[in-house]
Amino acid sequence: MLAYNQYMQKSLFASYFKKPLLWICLGLGIILVIALFLVMNHQSDTQPTKTAVTSNTGLLTAATPANDKNATVQALIKNYELKGHSINTFRSADKRAQIYSGAFLDEWNAYYDSLDGTNNWTIVSEANVTQLKIVDYTDTKIIALACLSENELELDQKGKLVRQLPTNDFAGAYVFVSSEKTWKLANFINVTDAARARTIYNSSSDELKELSGSIAPLLKISCTSK
Repeated sequence: MLAYNQYMQKSLFASYFKKPLLWICLGLGIILVIALFLVMNHQSDTQPTKTAVTSNTGLLTAATPANDKNATVQALIKNYELKGHSINTFRSADKRAQIYSGAFLDEWNAYYDSLDGTNNWTIVSEANVTQLKIVDYTDTKIIALACLSENELELDQKGKLVRQLPTNDFAGAYVFVSSEKTWKLANFINVTDAARARTIYNSSSDELKELSGSIAPLLKISCTSK
């Protein structure tokens, strides 16, 4: 019986061995499986890690690379300058609540409520961040200094163009806080003129001073005009 079994095994092996097409297909299949495994393994090693932040939503984390932090903060500032100085935001308290936070939001709402409807609007049509310095960076708050160059337009109450204004170059101190997984502007001080910036800071509420920290670090940026 043992001899018979050995004979059958040899005969079966010999019958398969005589089928070269079967062996070729089997070999190609093995090669394909190995190749797919190597490609998938390489992709998993080289795939970059995604950050949990978009330009104006989500939360930055302490582990976010410095380059990503700079890009994100720059995008936040540019986004604020464009959306915060738009006619829709000027007219709508709901829009302002999406951009501003806390006492700073209250100040802006009070300002717009005081207007009599005869004023023109100054909107920002283009904003470029030319320099950026991050002062503080946590999961819940960002303090940054930036130099900007902006194109501005003057519109009437109906939104019609009155004139194009000269380019506005300035330095600003921005304080963003995370609110409902969205970054909102909690304070801003124009620091182009240090003396004027100190006056604005000293007249601010205690809440805004606490958010911004001391004034000295907010003045440590110098913008070179072209």
